[in-house]
Amino acid sequence: PALYKEYSGVDGFLEWQAATNAVFDFKSFQMVGIAPLAGTNKVLVEASFIPTLVGGKTTGERLYQVHEWTVVGTKVSSFSAYVKTADAGVQENLLEPSPASVVDAAFAQWAKGFTAENAAP
Repeated sequence: PALYKEYSGVDGFLEWQAATNAVFDFKSFQMVGIAPLAGTNKVLVEASFIPTLVGGKTTGERLYQVHEWTVVGTKVSSFSAYVKTADAGVQENLLEPSPASVVDAAFAQWAKGFTAENAAP
């Protein structure tokens, strides 16, 4: 499923939720904190989890995200999740073969001094 795209409306939220639940196991998910942004209709939520696929593959490393919820009246009108770039790479590597993991591996080999002529197996 396409997880990383913009979803809209209630149907979009349900589609996103179904797509993420089909891939990730959220048993380790925790809400760490919640804070309204003074003078705005936004609420920040800090969450943490250990990225784990439904099949059991895991990073074993707890990651943190900040979610920004926009509230209009009594309804949530938008939601965004922000992940540190390093953490996004850790999570992305679970979804192999991932373009990010392929590029990351290539740079790791390059950093070790390997080239096409002396590449590691």
